[in-house]
Amino acid sequence: MLKRFFSKLTGLQQFQTCIALSILLLGFLLAAYPTIFQPLDPFAQQLHMTFSGPSEANLLGCDHLGRDLYSRIIYGAKYSLLIGLSVATLTIIFPVIISSLILFSTPIWNQVYLFVLDVFLVFPPLLLAILITASSSEPSSVDVILALSLAGWAANGRLIRSYLMQIQGQDFVLAAQSLGASSWRIYFTKIITTFSNIIIIYS
Repeated sequence: MLKRFFSKLTGLQQFQTCIALSILLLGFLLAAYPTIFQPLDPFAQQLHMTFSGPSEANLLGCDHLGRDLYSRIIYGAKYSLLIGLSVATLTIIFPVIISSLILFSTPIWNQVYLFVLDVFLVFPPLLLAILITASSSEPSSVDVILALSLAGWAANGRLIRSYLMQIQGQDFVLAAQSLGASSWRIYFTKIITTFSNIIIIYS
């Protein structure tokens, strides 16, 4: 599959793709195995090194408590990758499920769904995420993931709904309906297979 993909690219595009994949792989390795690239304890305080500049021992210098910034960035990459992938997945899967249920429901439920989307879109996503996280007594990574997912799903929800409704109006779907196929059979055999290609590109 990758060989077929690369065969369609020009020489410059192949080079750019290899560079991009290398950077992504390096970022994944930094996040998945931080101890390999983390020379110092990210929590060790060296008050005599407060706000010191880059040096041989501290590649990116130190913060206000003398902690090594490079080690802290590597240590935080693991949580950034976990939160980023989780939020990206939830903000796609949740709207797909809801939009799919709305697709074959009555117009009333469709209007309710649009109203809920508008309510979530009214609030700035970052402010909504901060409010949700602040309401927890002991915020954790799970709280951050849920907060960012709730703050960002509505924008994807409206777009995914429009894609599904567009596919629902295609001729091959209407032909399946005229042959007596059930709604969910049409969904799993026609709509979702077509929509999966869009989701891969959109993700």
